[in-house]
Amino acid sequence: MKWYKALWFKTAVILFVFFTLALGGAAFILWCFENEAYGIEKSDWLNAMFAWMSAVSAIFIGLVAVWQNERFKKENDKNADLSEKKEREYREALLEVNNRIMKLEESKEYAYITFLQCPGHVVKSGMRTVECASPETDKTYAAYISHEDDVALNEKTEFEFYITNQTDVSIRHIEWLSTEIDRFDFRRKIRKRIASYGKYGFISSPVIAKGEKVRLVLAVYGISDDITACMNPEWEITLRFVIRVTSIFGRYVDQEFCLRLQRSNFYFQQDDPTLFWNYCTELRSAKDNEWEVE
Repeated sequence: MKWYKALWFKTAVILFVFFTLALGGAAFILWCFENEAYGIEKSDWLNAMFAWMSAVSAIFIGLVAVWQNERFKKENDKNADLSEKKEREYREALLEVNNRIMKLEESKEYAYITFLQCPGHVVKSGMRTVECASPETDKTYAAYISHEDDVALNEKTEFEFYITNQTDVSIRHIEWLSTEIDRFDFRRKIRKRIASYGKYGFISSPVIAKGEKVRLVLAVYGISDDITACMNPEWEITLRFVIRVTSIFGRYVDQEFCLRLQRSNFYFQQDDPTLFWNYCTELRSAKDNEWEVE
């Protein structure tokens, strides 16, 4: 501690000067006592010697008292600084706990969805319609995506997915902010863009209980080709989109997903050419516009 070292240095200097003067004064009086200097008798010099010793003792006691007061003051200042530091750290820790509690309470007002990894159909309009809901769910929702200037509304491709609510908070609506559809050769890393859409697609008031499996039919307009035709087993259809999920509290979460629709893999093999395994990955999520959708 710097202040402690400084105090001891100052004390050592004062004591050195003090003892030098005390011993010098005592030596001078003893010399005068032995030689009866200045015509003064020995008894007077002896009295002077005792008086000098008394004065030196009083000065020494005073120095000790001053040193103790200085040390106590430094210790008190140190303890005060330490107490203030601990109090500041306690306030900061308490504020952090309060912020965490507030964020925890706010997080209860958000709703998150996820796409289940399970089989789903992909069909071209006019060929057949997506089959009815499976016995595992009695709820079906539909969303429609197209370009604003897309007049060929009869040309669409329907994707069948299954979604669930990951929270206990009811959902007010779900909105598609951006959508990209590709055909991807995952072995040779070749990607072919099929369609790209901006903000479009909407599901109003999809009340989904936590863990409840719900069927979703996503109808995408403007795709003229049958994207499921002539697909090699090494190819897959990928959908990458950002969804805005708004809860009944008005809080919204932007979630980005990548859905890889595989006709066959080590787990899934089907003869139905319209049936695909949905391998879902959630890429990121953000609350209340923490990142802007490109």
